[in-house]
Amino acid sequence: MRRAILRALVAVPVACSMLTFGGATAVGAAATPRIIGGNVVDASTVPWVVALMHAGVANAYDAQLCGGSLIAADWVLTAAHCVKKQTPASIDVTWGITDLNDVGANDRRALTRIIVNPHYDAAHDTSDVALLQLATPVPGAPTVDINSDPSSPSVGAPLVAYGWGSTSYPQTSYPTQLHGVMLLDEAGPSGACGSYSASAYVPLHMLCAGVPGGGKDTCFGDSGGPLVKEWANGPRVVGVTSWGKGCAKHNYPGVYARVSTYAPWIVQTLSATTPVVSVNDTSVVEGNKKQRTAAFPVVLSAPTTSTVTVQFEVRAGTAEAGKDFVARHGKLTFKPNQTDMSVPVKVKGDTIKEPNETFTLHLSSVANATIGNGTATATIIDDD
Repeated sequence: MRRAILRALVAVPVACSMLTFGGATAVGAAATPRIIGGNVVDASTVPWVVALMHAGVANAYDAQLCGGSLIAADWVLTAAHCVKKQTPASIDVTWGITDLNDVGANDRRALTRIIVNPHYDAAHDTSDVALLQLATPVPGAPTVDINSDPSSPSVGAPLVAYGWGSTSYPQTSYPTQLHGVMLLDEAGPSGACGSYSASAYVPLHMLCAGVPGGGKDTCFGDSGGPLVKEWANGPRVVGVTSWGKGCAKHNYPGVYARVSTYAPWIVQTLSATTPVVSVNDTSVVEGNKKQRTAAFPVVLSAPTTSTVTVQFEVRAGTAEAGKDFVARHGKLTFKPNQTDMSVPVKVKGDTIKEPNETFTLHLSSVANATIGNGTATATIIDDD
C-alpha cells in the first residue's frame, strides 16, 4: 500500500513540549503521538525536508500529497509513485516550514521537470524514486546529502523519517505540522523484512525500517519523504518513503526505496545538461487560391532519455487569423532521443496584391527541458 494522499481532514492543534531526534529539535505532545509514534519537528533543524503540493489547490494543508528532500539548489528527491501521473505544472514544492498553515504563495516553488527513474515498476514497487527540477534554482538553499554506500545502514542502525502524513491508522488524522519518528533498520543491506515475502521485499531496491512490535512508522501522506541516518559530518538520506502493509503494524515495518542503489542515477541526472527547446523563423509563398503551409521548426538542443513536452500558440501579427492563416494552439511531444519537430500552420491564398505579412508562434509550459528561443515569426510572401 503506497503512502501518498490528498488530505481532506483538518488537524486539531495540541499543546507541545520539546524533544530531540539526533540533531533535529522536535516539538512533542505526550498525549498525541505524531507521524505514527513520533513528534512535531522544528523545520529549521531539518530545513531540507520538502512538501509536495497540488499546484491548483491554494491551501497548502489541503494541497500536500507527498514529501521529498532538497538535495541540490534546484533538485528534489521524492518517490516515483507520487509524481508518475503528474506534470511540472500540476505540482509545486516548499521547504523549511514546520506548519503547512504558514505556507504562503511566495513560499511555493514551481517545477520545470519531473524525471521518474526509468526502471520504476509500479506493480512491484521497485525503483520508486524520482527527481523534480525547480523552475528557478535557489542558491544557498539548505540541502541534504544522499547515501551512496550500499553497506549502510546496517541492522539496528538508528534512523529518522520525516513527513506530514497521517498520525494514526486505520483511522487517519492529518497534522498541519512536520513530524519525525525514530526507527531502526530491521534488515540491513540484504536481510528479510518482517513478514513480507521475498518477492515483495527486494533488498537491492528497498530498505526496511521500524521498531520491534510496531507502533512507529510513516503512513499515508509521508510518501517521498526522507529516511535519514546521521553520520559524523551530518545527515544523509538513506531511504525514500515508499510503501507498507498498513501503518505501524507488528512484523510489517515501513518500506523505503534504498537510495544507495539509485545514487549513480541521481548523480548522473543532476550533472546532465538540461536540454533547450527553441523555435525558428520560417516563410511561405502565399500563392493564389490554393492553401499552403508554413512550418515552424522546433528543435531540442540535445537528445534526452525523458519525454519533453511544450505548449505552443500561433498568434496574429500583420497577418490576420482566419483571413490570412488558420490560428491554432496545442502541445508538442518529443519522444526520447527525438530532437526535431515542426508546427505546421495553414496559410490562405488570394489574388490580391499585398505587402508581405507576418504571424508568430510562441512556446510555453515546457516539461523536462528549458525554453531557449521561445518566439518565432512566419513571413507570408505575396507573389501576386
